[in-house]
Amino acid sequence: MDTLRSQTVTDSADRQFQDFLTTWSLWTAGACSEEAARDLTDAIAENSWVPTPTKESLALRVAARSARRHSGLESPYSSDEVARLAVAHATAIKLGLGAWIETYSRTPSEVYAVVEPFISKGRYDDITSAARTYAGRADRADLDGLAALELATSYGRRINTDFLRDVRFHEADDIAGADLIVTAYKQSATNNDRRRDLLDAWGVLQPTSLTARQRLIDNVTLPMLRDGGRKALDHVKSRIALVANPVDRKNALRDALRKAVGGKDKDKKLESLIVEHGITMQRKKGLFGLSKEEVDEG
Repeated sequence: MDTLRSQTVTDSADRQFQDFLTTWSLWTAGACSEEAARDLTDAIAENSWVPTPTKESLALRVAARSARRHSGLESPYSSDEVARLAVAHATAIKLGLGAWIETYSRTPSEVYAVVEPFISKGRYDDITSAARTYAGRADRADLDGLAALELATSYGRRINTDFLRDVRFHEADDIAGADLIVTAYKQSATNNDRRRDLLDAWGVLQPTSLTARQRLIDNVTLPMLRDGGRKALDHVKSRIALVANPVDRKNALRDALRKAVGGKDKDKKLESLIVEHGITMQRKKGLFGLSKEEVDEG
């Protein structure tokens, strides 16, 4: 019991010291000279009194705080080293990694190398604020670069649509965004989970141009219905609004939807969706006033 009590006291003292060191270091970093800030960062990096993740996070935060006062102060770690820290520790040093993204990151690949381990671990919320801060100052090309990285490298896990929204994928050029989804589909859509995720990315993009929508129907929806069977059909049905009113693609899309059902029986819910979302052949009056279907270009 005495040993346990002694360990508890020691742990509490260690936490108090770490809290004091953090508070004092961050205050000092915001007030001291550039040379003193460098010395402080080096001292923290060499400190053996605190756990390594705490030390690394604090060094990043101190450097970032100092850099706001002294723009020439460099990061204590290279972008490659920060990426390795993110993989090794992620949420344990989220404050330091967030400060590094907000202060030092320059390219989409540098940002994504830090953010992706959080996404993979299901902890994207821990780095969301930093990602949004970077997105707020990034240009359209860099934002598209981040979206492309998420679409291209997320195979094996869910595409994080929150991240796509944070990098404003919905503001991307319709055709450029559609091409990113089409490229990802051709490279990685080997199962229905992946196909579903790319439909969700399409849902974030929400393209309105005819060219972009036709490109997505031709290169995502139709192959998905052809190759994915009934499960793919279910994914498309639940996201049917993406392909509503498909100008010049009505016949092809309607036929693919019905073929994916299989068998001779009709899917009543599907038939209702086809009518509701304008995926039907137009009708016109024929001989003797009877109605007949007009075949479109799809």
